[in-house]
Amino acid sequence: MTVIFVTTETTPLFNRILASGVFALLIAATACVSVSGQSRGIQIGNLPQAPLAVSLDSAVEMAITADPRVRQINWQIEEARGNGIQQSRFPNPVIGVVANEIGNDGDGGQYGAYISRKMIRNNRLHQNRQIFRWQEAKLRAAREVRHLEIARRASEQFFRLARTRQEIGLENRYLAALQRILQNAKALERAGEISKVVVANVELAVESQRQFVSTKNQELETGKRVLAVLLGLDRQRDIVIEFQWEAQAKSLIKPQKDDLLKSVLAEHPELERAYADIEQGKWRVQRAQSERCPDYQLQVSANYDAATDDFFAGFQVGVPLQINDRKRGMIQAAKAQLQQAHEGRALVQRLLSQKVVAEVGRQNVLRNQIQRIEKNLLTLANETEEKVMVAFRAGEASFLQVKSSLDSAQQIRRRLLQGRFELFQSQLRLETVLSK
Repeated sequence: MTVIFVTTETTPLFNRILASGVFALLIAATACVSVSGQSRGIQIGNLPQAPLAVSLDSAVEMAITADPRVRQINWQIEEARGNGIQQSRFPNPVIGVVANEIGNDGDGGQYGAYISRKMIRNNRLHQNRQIFRWQEAKLRAAREVRHLEIARRASEQFFRLARTRQEIGLENRYLAALQRILQNAKALERAGEISKVVVANVELAVESQRQFVSTKNQELETGKRVLAVLLGLDRQRDIVIEFQWEAQAKSLIKPQKDDLLKSVLAEHPELERAYADIEQGKWRVQRAQSERCPDYQLQVSANYDAATDDFFAGFQVGVPLQINDRKRGMIQAAKAQLQQAHEGRALVQRLLSQKVVAEVGRQNVLRNQIQRIEKNLLTLANETEEKVMVAFRAGEASFLQVKSSLDSAQQIRRRLLQGRFELFQSQLRLETVLSK
């Protein structure tokens, strides 16, 4: 249903008629009234959704929110927090009653009540709590690492779509140039200056380029569906990429390697997770060493002897004898885990440093390549392309010469586009290493 409002000068009577008519039409659409003796329902659920505008930041945020792994880690953090609370509690005392020698010599025997409790020694409950506290820290760092991974995946797909959109514009420009050549070729063929074979070759080139543009459009639609699934949307939802390619390309600033390495060593969540693993390992060693001094069981009772009508008290203490098991294997295993954690942190630090050095070097190469293309090759290619087109319209250049010039210029533009895309990708990988 479409309602068209027309603004014009009308009389008050016409305004009342128009208002009442629109009001009645809205009521009929809402209540699904009978029109011409037939009931007609208004279906609005199948109306197409408006395209969703997505920027790089919003795409990353939506992808993180929709990721099930992040939610799983959140529940693992809750699990570790609950285990830490549980393992830091004292065991509950046990109460009971006892009866002995009932019926012995005809008396009522001995009756009593007792309370017993396991006594935890060497501050083991605090050690348990610290072990799970650092487990929480490890999981929080793992969540940050997962955020970086999801951000990288969403950003890569976003950049692919942005590149494909730029490629479509670039290839459409090439197609428009070929179509202009085709028009000139047909005019020259009608004037008898070139043969029909040349025109046929131009038509073949135009059709081939048109098919290539169609393939790129299909790649763009497929990429949108992939991004929609990654963002937790319906894969049929139309997405519009908000990305200023030229502005983003100029915004990339050459980083300094020393500052980047300092930032990596100070902030990266992989190192935070490795540090938490070390701290957890230290508490595990203390926990294992504390087992050499075992807990003991204490019981206190109050009793009544029916034969003598006396009350008396008693107590019991039970302590395991550390003869066969002195927890040496547990202590050795805990120390080995601690050393593994130290080596793991050193490994993570080395890998992150290597990534920074590699990406900085790659960016330097890409920037030099892009600057050479922008300052020298691109300007020369545009000038040559324009001169050859003018010569072809004047009948002074063949189609092969024009096609060769256009292909060379197009290859230079493609190299520039690819170089910028690789620079974006390198910067993205670098930011993934540096982000906290």
